[in-house]
Amino acid sequence: MCHVTHNASRNRDSPHNVHKQPQLVQNWHATVMSVSSGLKWLGSIYNDPLAGVFDLSSNWIVQKVASVSGLTCLPAHAHEILLFAGFYFVVHILSAVAAPLFVPQYRSLKPANKHGFDAHVVSHVNAILLCVISFPMFFSDNLRTHTSYTPYSGFVVSAAVGYFLWDLVVTLVYYKYNGFGFFLHAIVALYVFLQALRPFMMDIAAPFIWFEASTPFVNINWFGSHVPNMISPATRQINGFLLLIVFFLCRIVAGPINGYRFFSDTLVNRVPSVPYPIVLSMMFSFLIMISLNFYWFYKMLLILVRTIKEYRLDKKYDLTDRVANEATSSTRKNDNGGRRRRLVR
Repeated sequence: MCHVTHNASRNRDSPHNVHKQPQLVQNWHATVMSVSSGLKWLGSIYNDPLAGVFDLSSNWIVQKVASVSGLTCLPAHAHEILLFAGFYFVVHILSAVAAPLFVPQYRSLKPANKHGFDAHVVSHVNAILLCVISFPMFFSDNLRTHTSYTPYSGFVVSAAVGYFLWDLVVTLVYYKYNGFGFFLHAIVALYVFLQALRPFMMDIAAPFIWFEASTPFVNINWFGSHVPNMISPATRQINGFLLLIVFFLCRIVAGPINGYRFFSDTLVNRVPSVPYPIVLSMMFSFLIMISLNFYWFYKMLLILVRTIKEYRLDKKYDLTDRVANEATSSTRKNDNGGRRRRLVR
C-alpha cells in the first residue's frame, strides 16, 4: 500500500531551512514557488488528476505483479500507465495519417525515415508533456527522502512509464531502424521508472525526467536533417546551438551530479524497503543511461566539428572561385583591350 509522505525530511535542502540560506537563494525559492503555485491548471502537487478515471487496484493480475515485484504503488497507477501508453500509440498512428497532409515531403520519405518521423513526433509530445507536469515536483515539500511518495508524483512517474513502454514496443518492432542503442535505452529507462513505484527515488524523479528538456531540440534537428525543406537553415543553426547547450546542462552536467548524490547516499545509508540488489541494478542502469548520453553528445560534437570544417571549406572554395573569376574576367578584358589596340593600329 502506498502512503503519502508529509514533510518527510528537513535536511539542508529543505524549504524549512530556507531562512538559513543566502538572500539570493531565498529570493529564487520564493519566485519559483509563486510560479509553481500559479500553475493551478496542472492540479495539486499532492493529488493525482487521473485517479478517478478507472480503477485497476483490485485487479488480480495487477495485485500479483505488484506483490511479486515489490512495486507497492503500481495498483494505484496501473490504469495511468496503460492510458499514457495508449495515448502515445494513438499519437504515433495519427502522425502517420496526418503527416502527409501537413508535411507533403513525408510522402517521398523512405520507410525508415517515415518511422523516424512518427517516432520523433511522439517523442516531441512526450518531452513537452513530461517536463510540464513534472515541474511542480521540484517544489513539493513531501518529496524529501528516497522513499517519499505523493499521488501526484506517482501520476508523473506513471506517465513516464507509459511512454517508455510505448518506446520499448516500437524500438523492438522497428529494431532494424532503431538499433541496439535505442532499444537498450528503452529497457533501462522503463526499468528505472518502474522501480520508482516501490516507491523509491521519487525525490529525484523530476531532475531525471528533465533529461527530456533536450529532446525537442533533438527532434527539430532530426526533422531538419531528414525531411527536405521542413526546417530553414537559420533555424537549424540556432536549434543546433541550443541543443548542445541544453543537452550538456541537463544530461552531461546535472545528470551525473544528481546520480552521484543519490547513489552515494543509498549505497551507504541502506533503504530498508528497497533490496540492496535493486539499488545496485538501478545504479548500473543509471550508468548505462549516462554512458549513452555521453556517447550521443560525442556524436553531436563530431557533427559540429564536421559542419564547421565543411563551412570553412565552402568559404575557402567561394573565395578561390571569386579570385579565379576575377582573374578570368581581368584576363578577358586585357585580351579585348589588346585586340582593340591592334585594330586601331
